[in-house]
Amino acid sequence: MPQESYLDWMRSAYLISVTGLPAISVPAGFTPDGLPVGLQLVGRRRADWHLLAVAAAFEGATGYAQTAPSLPVRQQRQHGGPRQALLLPGAGVPGAPCEG
Repeated sequence: MPQESYLDWMRSAYLISVTGLPAISVPAGFTPDGLPVGLQLVGRRRADWHLLAVAAAFEGATGYAQTAPSLPVRQQRQHGGPRQALLLPGAGVPGAPCEG
């Protein structure tokens, strides 16, 4: 489901939070543009340790936790010194500094 803004993301994330059930997000691959995708796992009430074991097994089976997205890096000067910044596709205003 496309999420155009941070508020769209929060709308889907808070629904699980209000249940009081344990939840965890794990890396689940990458979009065709190379951006990371996460999967939210939800456990039964008071089954925190079991949920952590499931998340660890998923990460071990997929290997996504060891794979970093390849994001373009550009040099940026700030306060007289060189600085690297990540360029996230579609984020921010073109030419504006990007914190990395």
